[in-house]
Amino acid sequence: MTLLGPTAAVSAGDECPPAGGLPVMVDSIASSDNMRLADGRIIRLAGIAVPPAAAPDARLFLLRIAKNAAIRLHPQGSSSDRYGRVLARLSASENGQDIWIEQALIGAGLALATLTPGENGCFSTLLASETEARRRRSGYWAVDGAMTIAPSRFDDVAAAAGRFAVYEGKILRVAVRDYAIFLDFGEDWRRALSIILPRRQRQEVEGVLGPMQELTGKTVQARGIVERGTALRLRLTHPTQIRVIKD
Repeated sequence: MTLLGPTAAVSAGDECPPAGGLPVMVDSIASSDNMRLADGRIIRLAGIAVPPAAAPDARLFLLRIAKNAAIRLHPQGSSSDRYGRVLARLSASENGQDIWIEQALIGAGLALATLTPGENGCFSTLLASETEARRRRSGYWAVDGAMTIAPSRFDDVAAAAGRFAVYEGKILRVAVRDYAIFLDFGEDWRRALSIILPRRQRQEVEGVLGPMQELTGKTVQARGIVERGTALRLRLTHPTQIRVIKD
């Protein structure tokens, strides 16, 4: 499997990552999206999520980069998450080529683009790389079901609850309530994923997608973390979480 795809290089005109960065030494690769630095800090790569199927190869990708390239750190804020990890973007120089590591992982078909709070336009760049990797069937995009989940497959959605994932399917029904709009992917909402658009976010999301009622019968791509309670639900908080991929 080719790890470094053609979208990995960062050109001079790219907005992300920020110029400069802090040179760092990598001690070890903690997981497919975490690096431990020589000073003890654990870095969580910003703007990506690695599906379980791709995790072993994503970790090997990071091991190769850490061994062969000079790493630079671009922190995203000054605080750590509840696990003590520092959220940051990482870039590297290898054989005279600048590499944005998160974009390289996505371009190789080993990761998905996520929206990082406070990001400055980087999501659209990463999403474009994801779209191109999918078009080329790079990495795990060549494996059916490895990168996206069908919302109507209850067991698969349930297994992914609590972690970031990308879902693709046809909306069968749109239910409008006073407090929210529900987009249902199954005849029985208790046995398939439903998307919730809270009333306070409705105007912002409809400003991008148009009226929610018009999504019935359309195939959409939605990304985020599914909550599991009496039903499996994905809550929309930002327009970038959902897009129509087929009318």
